[in-house]
This record gives sequence, C-alpha cells and structure tokens, in this order.
Amino acid sequence: MQFTPQQLAGAGRYNAKTRIGNWLEDIVLEEERFKDYNGKQGKGGLASNARTQKLAVCNQPVPHTYSSDGILRFGDTVQIAHKESGGCLANDLWEETGGFGTNEYSVTVAPNSGASARNTFRLQRIESSMLKDVSSAEYEKDDILHYGEPFQLVCNQSLLVDQRTNMLKNNMYLSSVMKNDRKLSKVSNEQMVYMGLPASSATVWKARKAYAGKNGATERLLGDGQCVLANDSIVLEHRNTSQLLCANTKIVDYTDFGQELEVCAKLQTKTGKSHQLVSEFSGHSTGETAARGELATNCWSFVTASDQRFAADNRDLPAPPTPAALMQKVRDIVNKRGNFGIRGLARTFKIMDDGGDGNLDREDFKWGLYDYGVHLNDAQFEMLLDAFDRNKDGLISFDEFLVTIRGPMNERRLKFINMAYDLLDKDGSGVVTKSDIAVAYDTSEHPEVIAGTMTEDEVITEFMEQWETQEADGIVSRAEFEEYYKDVSASIDNDDYFELMMRNAWHISGGEGWCGNTSCRRVLVVHNNGSQEVVEIENDLGLDADDIQGMLDRLAAQGVTDIKRISLAD
Repeated sequence: MQFTPQQLAGAGRYNAKTRIGNWLEDIVLEEERFKDYNGKQGKGGLASNARTQKLAVCNQPVPHTYSSDGILRFGDTVQIAHKESGGCLANDLWEETGGFGTNEYSVTVAPNSGASARNTFRLQRIESSMLKDVSSAEYEKDDILHYGEPFQLVCNQSLLVDQRTNMLKNNMYLSSVMKNDRKLSKVSNEQMVYMGLPASSATVWKARKAYAGKNGATERLLGDGQCVLANDSIVLEHRNTSQLLCANTKIVDYTDFGQELEVCAKLQTKTGKSHQLVSEFSGHSTGETAARGELATNCWSFVTASDQRFAADNRDLPAPPTPAALMQKVRDIVNKRGNFGIRGLARTFKIMDDGGDGNLDREDFKWGLYDYGVHLNDAQFEMLLDAFDRNKDGLISFDEFLVTIRGPMNERRLKFINMAYDLLDKDGSGVVTKSDIAVAYDTSEHPEVIAGTMTEDEVITEFMEQWETQEADGIVSRAEFEEYYKDVSASIDNDDYFELMMRNAWHISGGEGWCGNTSCRRVLVVHNNGSQEVVEIENDLGLDADDIQGMLDRLAAQGVTDIKRISLAD
C-alpha cells in the first residue's frame, strides 16, 4: 500500500481508540521524517548555535596517553584506528540512534585529525563481579591490558561535563546488543554498536590478535594473556555476542561532522582458511580445524601519543557525580528559593503522598524533584534515589530526604533559636500563643492592614502559620519553632550571619564584631548631673516606639539609673 504526502502529513500519533491500520501510517511517517533529517544532515542543513557548540565540544583537543614501553594499561586514553580506512572510532553523545529517550548514541569512524574528545576512549577494567570472566583473576595482578582479557571502552570525560549541575555525567560505554527488529545499525541493518549506559554485559569487549598469514589462528591462541601493545593489529570482540567491531568503507553514515563510516558488530571473513590448534595445549589430540581470517573491515589498533607532551592534562574538569555531590546540588537548588525552599518542597511531597504514610515511590519522587526545579538526568536521579532506597523496596521516605537536605543544626545556632523563643514566651508557659505574638509583633503598620484588606488578627494568624508545622492549633511549640528555623538555617552557610539574622529579627542584644545586634533601640540618656550617653535598650522585643515609660523601666532593669530624661536617637 502506498501513502501520498498528504496522507503522511495527516497521520497522527495512535492511541487506544486508533484503528490498527493507522499504526503503520505512524511508522511510515517517522521513517519519512528520519529520512528527511538524514538528508538535511548530510547536506549540512542543520547548522545552528547548538550544533556549533556541539562541534566545539566534540572536536576539542584532549590529553592523549603516551606509553614509553608501548604497553597499554587501564586508565590510558587511546585512539582506536581502523586499518582499512585509516580513520578513528568516534562517538556523538548528542545523536541518539534509536530515537529520543533511548540513551543510545551514535558511533562512527571519522577521519583522524588528531586526538579529540569524540575520537578518544579510556580503557577501563571490569569492576563488577557480575561481569568478570572466570579467568579474570589471572589478569588482575597488574594494570596491563592483556589479550583475551575483558574490558570496557569509556568515552572521554570532556564530553561528560553537565553545564546544569557543574558535574560530570555518568560514563558512557561502547556497547552492542544482539540484532533484532528494533535494534540494528542505521544503514546496513547489522548488529548495532552505540554508546550507552549503564555498565552491563553489552559493554564488555576483548582484544584478540588479528589473523596474519596461514598461522594466524595459532598466533591468536598463543597470544591470549600477552600484553596488548600500541599499534598492534587487533580485532575487538564483543564478548556477549562473539561479533567483531566492524566498519566498511562502502557503508557511509551522514553526521553533523560530515560523511563518516557506519560502525556495526559483524564478523567478516576471508575466503581462504587456516588451521588452528584446538586442544593440543592441554594434552589432547584433536583433528585439525579450519578457520577463515577476518577482513580488514574488522581490523583495528590502539594508538597512543607520539610525544609525551600530548599527554599533559591541563583540563579543569568538575568532579564525577556522587550521592553526596548530588545531594548538595539539590540543596543548592532548593535554597535558591529562599528561607521557605525546603518547606515548599515538603508541601510538594505531601500533596503527592496519596497514601499519607510519608513515602513516595521512586518515579513520583523523581518527578516531584523535577517539578521543583531539580533537573538531573536519569542516571543521576537513580544514583541519588539509590542512597535513600536502601532496602530496595522502591519507596523513599520524604521526611528522611528533607532532613538530609537540611543537614544537622549546630549548638551555636540552636542557642539563638531558643533565645528567640524565650523572648516570645514571656510568661514561661512553654508555649507561644496569639497573645504572645500580638505583644511582640506590631501589625498596625502592616501594608495589608493599612490597605484594609486584612485585619490585625488575620495578619497575626498568617504570621503564626509559618511555625505551625505539626498542628494548626493556634499554638507554636518550641519544637515547631525549632523545626521552622532548621529549615531557614539550611539556606544560610555562615554561622556569623545566622547569629546576626536571629539577633536582629528578634531583638536579641549583644554580639561581637559584625554579629552585633543593630535592631534594638538606642536612646540618648541625660543624667541629673548633665552627662549624656547613648544606651541600648536590651531585648526590646514588643516595646512600642512611643512607650517612654516602658523604655525607662527597661533601662532601670538594666542598671541604668539617675536618669533625668531620655531622647530617642537615630
């Protein structure tokens, strides 16, 4: 069945009410759009600021390992040269191969123009016990890469800088999976090779000696366990599928970088055969087995720098993500919302908590953070949530999360919180009520009261709601007062500033240096003998500006005597 351009243009996304026949129209439409995209891309028709920035990041020079003895070691940054074309393996972490959201990114063979971020890879040893070979232990006596030893190829760290979080993104690995109807290479429809995550069986490779002449099979067998040398002719075998990394000069892929070669995983062999030993080295005699050598399309080599100067690393890269670093990033984002940032996040979580048990599943928790402005990528979210989902039940306590973000309160800050509460609780009853607030908080000058939109009582009620976190009962307990200021404290890094803020907010006298109180009223005291002095009225919370007698009583209680009169001083 053929579709006209008008039909293709009118094909919409299918849903539960769409008839089965329309699904094919959607697939065809996607294929047409993808074909159009590839055509524009190949002709350079996708130029933009984003593309320019991408090219700058991908093509930036990077440190390139220099090996004085030619031996390759884990941690080395190498190029992977393709023997047939003379190009180098390269990746594009901005180009998803399977559509948006797959986190599988393009791998090609690009012309070699020197070591850059996109055409260098780091050799990484297999760390997970689940991915190691049975024979891995024999190779782990040193940091050298051996033939036959499983390893991973990780993209260059310069490609992983996340501008939003100022951290490195998670490692991306050279990967491949068995070909199926939804996963295959873009041009030749062979087994797909891509950059992906996380580390899994799809990311494990082995270096084997390439066939060379009629004894190639024997040399490969004897070579396992030997050191891999720079510029050796090798094949890269994908351990999980036994296919070899392959690029053919006849299979072209059009990218933002120009015309490059498609990379896939496929064993391509010569017509001639060579004999190889099977079990002779273990003392068994077997019949001869014939095998075909690989074509040049399967042949590669690890290339190191020709000069030690190229190995110098002058980059100022951010730190890789850790649960602690991600938590600090969340804390910074929340604190940008001011003193009520953590409270706002708590309200967001409570709204989402349908069960009312204080727990959210991982997906709800992730989107709650995202809606609040915490824009991490999926891998970073997973790392962060793993730190809280310790029993792996898929549920996270948002109270525990909020306490962790807030961090512990030190004794110095707690002292000032309690001092402020004591000033409010003038009768020593252990609770603060509306009447206590009314004495301390002058609402007559509140803009809403002046405008007539709120009464003084309504203003006091709104003021108290800031502290009533446990129960809205018109009473603020010491615990509620502490909880409120613990949230405020999370957004203040400096202890001196916290002290100054508390002293001035609640008229707490004292403090040294820049922590000294500046909000308590100062008055000019004229003594009977004619002498004068400026005196601070200590802890003057609730003292009206025109209450002269109240000021005299406070001064007397402070030990200031022989007062003829006082004058208000600026």
